[in-house]
Amino acid sequence: MGFFNSILKKHNLNHHDGRSLWQYNLNDFDIKKLQSMLQSADPNFMDSRDATLWISLWWQTQYNGGKIKKKVAAFDALGGNITHKISSDDFFEMAKEGAERLHIDWIRQTKTLYLRTILLQGGLPIKHINENYSAYTTLLNAIISDNLTTIEEIKNNPEVYRYLPKSAQNDSIFQCCLNFIRDFLDSEDERPSSQIIQNESLRKGLSVQKQKFKQRSRTKKPAIYWTLDLEKKAIQLNFDFKDKYTSFKTTNNDDYDANAPHELKDVLGFDPKAKAYPIYYEDKKVVEFIRNRKGDYKTIKYQNTRIKFSEDEIPRLFTFSNDEECSLDGLIQHNIDLLQPSLWIKFGKNTLKAIRGTGCNQDEAFVLAPNGFSCEKPEKPFEVLEMYEKDFKLYSFEGALKLYKKKNSYLFQTNVTSFDWYIQSNRPAWMSNTNQVVVNRAPKIFVFDSSNNRIQNSDIEIEVKARSHGFSWQPLSQISHFSTGCYEIRIKFDNIYAYDFIYNIGNLDCSLEKSLTTSKASFTNANSFEIRLDEGVEYDILIKEDQFEIQLDTAYRKIPKKIWGRVKQGRQKSLRFALSTPFTGAALVAPNGERVEENTIVNIDNASGYRILANNNCDFTISFSNRLQPEIAISKQLNKEATPFMEFIEICKPLFFLGDLYDMNNEIKVTIISEQNRKLRFTFKLKQFTHTLYHAPAKLPYFKLFNSSDRLNLSAIPLNCKVKDIKPYPVFYENDTYQVASVENTFQWVIVSDVEVQQKLRPTYIETTDIDHKLVPSERILKYHDKLLNESLEAECWQEFMTYFQLCKRFEIPFSTFDQIRAVQRSQECAIKAFFYLLINDDKGVFAIEDAIQLENELGFCFHWIHADLWSDYFEKILQVISVDQSVLLASEIGSYFNASKCPKILNYINNPQINVKPLSNAILQNHGLGERVLNELPKNLPFCNSLYAIPIEKHNRIEFLLKSAVAVAESMKGNDDPNRNLWGYGVGNTKMRRYVQYAQTVQPELYEHVVIHVLKQD
Repeated sequence: MGFFNSILKKHNLNHHDGRSLWQYNLNDFDIKKLQSMLQSADPNFMDSRDATLWISLWWQTQYNGGKIKKKVAAFDALGGNITHKISSDDFFEMAKEGAERLHIDWIRQTKTLYLRTILLQGGLPIKHINENYSAYTTLLNAIISDNLTTIEEIKNNPEVYRYLPKSAQNDSIFQCCLNFIRDFLDSEDERPSSQIIQNESLRKGLSVQKQKFKQRSRTKKPAIYWTLDLEKKAIQLNFDFKDKYTSFKTTNNDDYDANAPHELKDVLGFDPKAKAYPIYYEDKKVVEFIRNRKGDYKTIKYQNTRIKFSEDEIPRLFTFSNDEECSLDGLIQHNIDLLQPSLWIKFGKNTLKAIRGTGCNQDEAFVLAPNGFSCEKPEKPFEVLEMYEKDFKLYSFEGALKLYKKKNSYLFQTNVTSFDWYIQSNRPAWMSNTNQVVVNRAPKIFVFDSSNNRIQNSDIEIEVKARSHGFSWQPLSQISHFSTGCYEIRIKFDNIYAYDFIYNIGNLDCSLEKSLTTSKASFTNANSFEIRLDEGVEYDILIKEDQFEIQLDTAYRKIPKKIWGRVKQGRQKSLRFALSTPFTGAALVAPNGERVEENTIVNIDNASGYRILANNNCDFTISFSNRLQPEIAISKQLNKEATPFMEFIEICKPLFFLGDLYDMNNEIKVTIISEQNRKLRFTFKLKQFTHTLYHAPAKLPYFKLFNSSDRLNLSAIPLNCKVKDIKPYPVFYENDTYQVASVENTFQWVIVSDVEVQQKLRPTYIETTDIDHKLVPSERILKYHDKLLNESLEAECWQEFMTYFQLCKRFEIPFSTFDQIRAVQRSQECAIKAFFYLLINDDKGVFAIEDAIQLENELGFCFHWIHADLWSDYFEKILQVISVDQSVLLASEIGSYFNASKCPKILNYINNPQINVKPLSNAILQNHGLGERVLNELPKNLPFCNSLYAIPIEKHNRIEFLLKSAVAVAESMKGNDDPNRNLWGYGVGNTKMRRYVQYAQTVQPELYEHVVIHVLKQD
C-alpha cells in the first residue's frame, strides 16, 4: 500500500476528496516517512500519487529560492536508492500520472504548465517565507488590503513584491500567495495555521487585515491590456478576468439572491440576472460567466481566442441580455496609437505590456516610438523594431525619458504613480467599431489606481481641449456647451499627467436599408461632418445624393463583417468607424467571411465565429431538429440581422440527447426560414464529430480517416483486458495510415482523439485481428448489467466500470461509448448502485451536479426515476460502511443532484411521502408559461400511462405531452411491472419514450415536478 493511501485512511477518506495536497496538513514525521518509503521503493510498484505528493511537499518545505528545474530539484532532494533505479525524467512523468489519478486540473496557458500545477498543490513555500519574512509580509498584506485578485494585478504593483528575492518574483510564488489568501479569507479561521505561517507577527498582521477586509462592489475595473511579443513582433489583447465573481448577499443563505448586488456588474455594466453571459468578439466566444446555485459566476476562458491588433479599431466585446445584444464598451477603451510614442513595461520573457499614460510604478520601462521622434541623450542604446510595415525605436530607461518631435516634447517616467481610466461611451448601435471613444455630450470619466480600484473624483483633475488650432485646456467641469468634433483629454493624478482622445458626434445618426446584394446607408444630423465609406474588394460604393449605395460583388462568396468609413470635421483628427454588415438574408457565414453552402455539416464544437444572417423585414425564424427524432423541433425568432451562431448552442445540445451520441446518424438539422415567404430558407447540419474512421477488415490492423487527409493525434483504449491494462496507448501514423501499438493479448480497441484540438474523431471500435463475436450488443450489455448488479462494489467489474468512466471524462467522449457504462441503465436496481458508487468515489465533488446529469443525458434515463424505496434502502446500506462525516456529505450531495436535476421536491417526497403539496388545479395547469411557438412544437407522440390520476388533461390537451410524460415517470417510480409500459423496460418504443420524457422535463421542469409528486401521492 502506497503512502498516499495511509494519508487517506488517517483522514477517514476512501478516496481523495479534491482538496489541495497541502490541506492534508502533513507534519515532519509524515514527510520523513514518505521520503523513506520513496527512497527504497520499487518503481514498478510505486504509487504514482506519492511522487506527486513528494514534489508538492518539496516545494512547501524545502524550496528556498532560485529557478526550478523540473527534472532535477525535487528528485535530487529525495535521495536514496530510487535515484539509481529511475531517472528524474521518469520520476516527473510518474508525478504527472499521479496528478491525473488525483483529477488535478492542469494549468493551461499557451501550453500546459505541469510543473507549476504540481508545485501549487504544496501551497505556500514555508521555508522561503520564514527566511524572507519581511518581504512576504508586504506581499500577503497587500493582497488583502489592495484587493489584488490576479497575478497581473500583483505584477502591476511592484512595490508589493520588490523586496522578494529576484528568483521568487515569479508567477508560481504569486499564484501560491493568491490561493492561500483566498482560502484564508473564505475560511472561518481568525488566523492562518501556525504550521503554514510560523512567524507570529505575520499571522497577527494577516488576522487584522482580514477583519478590515470588505469586498467592494462596482468599484473595481477588470484588467484588459495590450502586450507586445518582441520575438513575433506582434501586439495582441489580453484578458485578466477573475476566476469567480461573487454575489454580495446580506444573508448566510447559500441560495441565489437575484436582488443582491454583484461583482460581475463591474464587467457587464448592468446587474447580472441570467444563468450565463457569453462574451463575444467578432462572433467568437472569448469568455463566459456561468452562475452557480449560490449566485456566483464562474469564469470560463477560451484558450484559442486571440484578439490581434488593428490600427483602425478599438476591439468591441458584446454579450446578450434578454435576447438583446449589449455592447461592453467599458471593457476595452484604448488602442495602441502607432503614430505616437507609447509606454511599456516588462511582462515575462520577450513580452512587454502597454501602460496607459506617461508614468509607471516599475523600476524600468520602455518607450515604443515611431520614426520622427528623437531622444537627446538616451541612457541606453535603443533597439530598432520592424512591424506592421513600419520602423520603430524601442528605448529602455530608468527614471525619466524625454522624446521630441518638432516643437513638442513627451516625458515618460518610472517609479511614479500609475493609473488607468474609463470614459463612458455613447457609441450608437449603428457603429459596430470605432478607433476612438465616441460620446454625444460632455464625457463622464472614471479613474482607477494600479490595482484597478476606483479613485475619488476629488483626487483628480480632468481638462479637455478641442483638437483644433487656437484652443486651450479647460476644466471639464466648467464647460457648459460641448461642441461636436475631436477632443483631447488630460488627466492629472498625484502630479502625473495622462492623455486620451474622444470624439463627440452629437446627434449624428444613420439608417440602413439592407438586402443580400444591395443596401443603402443614409446619414442625418451630419451638420459640419464630412462622411466617407471605404470601398472594398467584395463590394462597391455608389454615392447618390445623400445616400451611400453598397453593392455586393456576387463573384465573391464572401460577405464583409463590416463596412469601414470615417467622420471628419474641418482639419481635426478623423473618427474611424465601421457599419455592421449591411448585407442580410437567409445565410450562414463562416469565420473567414465566406457564405456556407446549403446542407454543409458544421461541427458543434467548432461553431465559434459562424454568423446567422436574417433580414428583419422578412420575419425569419431558426429551427432545430434531430435526425433520429424529427418530430421534436425547437424554433426561435431571429430578432437581429446578424447573430453569432454560438448564441444557439445551448438550444442545440439537448436535441443531441434525443438519440445516442455514439450513433453516427445523430445530427441536428438547422433551418433558417422566412415566415412571410417560405421559399426564403437555408439549411445546414450540426454534428458532434468532425472525423470518422475507415477500418477495412481485409487490412487489419491498419485503418484510415474516412474521406480526410488530416492527421489527428489519436489514442487507443483497450477492451476485454485486465483492469490494470486499461489506459490510453499510442497510435502510430505513417502515409495517411494509422496503427495501434502492439499489446500482448489485446485485440479490441476504441480509438479516440486528443481533446485539445478542434478536430474531433467519433470514438470508433476497431479490431486488430479477426474476432468471432458470440454475443450481439444487447446481449453483451445485459451480461455486463447482470455482473454489475450481482457483484460487490469492490469487484473487478466495478473497477473496470470506473476506469472507463474516467477515460470518457478525460477524452471528452460520450459515456455511451462503452457497453460497461451503458449497462447501468438496464434496471433501476443497477442504476441506484452505480449512482452511489460514483458518488462515494467522486474525488472532485462534481458527480452530483455535472457528471450525473451528463450520464443521464447520454444514456437516456434519469436517476430520479428510481423507486423511492430503493433510494432509502441503498442510502441505509451505504451508511454502514462510511463515517458519520461522510454520511452528512453524502446526504448533501444527493440533495445537490436533485437540485441540479431541477426536481428538489421529488427528493422531499422520497424523504417524507406525507409532505403537503398544492393540489394540481386548473389554474396551475393554465399558468404553464409556455408561448404559442413552444406549444405548437410539442410532440404528438404521447408517452404511455395507465391512469390520469384525476388530472383534467382533456381541458389542457395542448400540454398533454408534458402531463403524460410526468405521469409515466411517476408510474415507473411507483413500480409498474409491465415492461412495455415502464420507463425502465426494454420493450418496443421504450428507449424512444425515455428520450421524450427527458425532453419534456427540460420544457417545463416546475410543471413536470408538480405532476410527478401529484401522481406519487395517489393510492
